[in-house]
Amino acid sequence: MSTAFLSSDDRRSNFVWSIGLAGSVPLWIAAVLMWSHADPVSAGRAVAIAIAYAAVVLAFLGGSRWGSAIAIPSRPLFYRERAMSIVPGLAGLAALFLPPAIALTLLVSMFLWQALWDVTSAEDGRLPYWSGMVRATLTAISVPALLAMLGRVLFAA
Repeated sequence: MSTAFLSSDDRRSNFVWSIGLAGSVPLWIAAVLMWSHADPVSAGRAVAIAIAYAAVVLAFLGGSRWGSAIAIPSRPLFYRERAMSIVPGLAGLAALFLPPAIALTLLVSMFLWQALWDVTSAEDGRLPYWSGMVRATLTAISVPALLAMLGRVLFAA
């Protein structure tokens, strides 16, 4: 579809959705690879790469929240939001050093926590309203991939 007749808001929305959906693809590729390979080495590599990728995504989400907090420094929740914005990245970093089952559980928990925070912030007007719907949808797409990997890790044990 040509974007020539779309408003700038529509083009931005399409871009955000496209990038967000593309961002979930690596997690699903890793989940499929884990379930399709009986070879434990290949499955181990897939989960390690997925954990690292999910950690990077969490750091990005936390950085986005940091940016939204400093955009309006007079907000009443400025300090709390800045402090909370580092939690996803730190959790992602911790996941890199944990056994896969614990790491995946931590990542699922953090993706859900981030989604809850983003959705409630969008509803409260601290984030653009559309961002809550985007975060909820992308979390609903990405978390099942992490859960599929967790199931494979637990099933293989």
